[in-house]
Amino acid sequence: MPVVVDPAALAGYAAFPAEQDRDWLGRVCHLGTAELEQARRRTEDRTRLGYALQLVTVRAIGTFLPDPTAVPAPMLAAVASQLGVTNSGVLEGYRELAVRWRHTAEIRERYGYRDFTAQPGHFLFTVWLYRQAWADDVGPSVLFRAAHRHLLAEQILLPGHSVLARLVAAVRDRAARRLHNRLVAAAPAELVARLDKLLLVPDGARRSELDRLRRPPFTPTIAGLVRALERLAEVRALGVGECDLSGLPARRVTALARYADQAWATQLADLGGTRRVATLLAYLQRPRRRDRHLRCGVRRPATQRHPPRPATPRRGATRLRPRRRRGPRPDAGSARRP
Repeated sequence: MPVVVDPAALAGYAAFPAEQDRDWLGRVCHLGTAELEQARRRTEDRTRLGYALQLVTVRAIGTFLPDPTAVPAPMLAAVASQLGVTNSGVLEGYRELAVRWRHTAEIRERYGYRDFTAQPGHFLFTVWLYRQAWADDVGPSVLFRAAHRHLLAEQILLPGHSVLARLVAAVRDRAARRLHNRLVAAAPAELVARLDKLLLVPDGARRSELDRLRRPPFTPTIAGLVRALERLAEVRALGVGECDLSGLPARRVTALARYADQAWATQLADLGGTRRVATLLAYLQRPRRRDRHLRCGVRRPATQRHPPRPATPRRGATRLRPRRRRGPRPDAGSARRP
């Protein structure tokens, strides 16, 4: 299963921003009264500062760092000033202390941070992710960013970026398979056979039946209108409009129809059986009010897209009298002679 995520989405995953402005420091590094009290219970400045840094780190990026002292300098200065620690160099050696692991466990228990694989949080997150993928045809990068924001909001510790990317890909693939199966289940066996024949090129023809139906006549003449009506009758004779797709997400069906409109007939023929039939069914489905853009009807002729303006007596009439001059007419006698 291919895992394709935008590098820009991976760059901001479990990492500090490139620039820590004043607003970000105030929102992330501010310690309340209870948090300051918990940090000041430690015996040394090194452990006080280390505890507070781990707290603001998991709040900022959603995970604990392997080296808790590897934080940006503005962040370290903001936390140290709140604790009254003037020498930030006392933090050196905190990562070798065994107490740092007790601080991590205490922060997770006190502030409600959970592991990514802990149940029922992992199941609920997967259900939420599946609903997002089922409702709309979103790309893997968009779904990856949405999952990242959701994990931060729910205080779930971030896994590795490859783990989350594989989960996003698996959920999108499962939602796509369910959509294809639901579409095929809504079509009878005779309709499935007729849809497969649309991709075949008849003897003596240069294009398949699907390519012919995808090119509606739009010549603004009577003959073009007759050909468009004949094409509409052929599409309706397939019986696609009798399939009930009301229980399927309209945006997913729209995405399938858009792909069928832009892909070559040979590309559609190379798809799997279920996906091929589902794509053709979505494309040829009778347009409803909610999805008029599916091109299964007649394209409006030019006379309907741009109706001629009716001629009016005012437009056709010529000017009956000359225009009036806006300024006074100059006197011929007052003109200067050379």
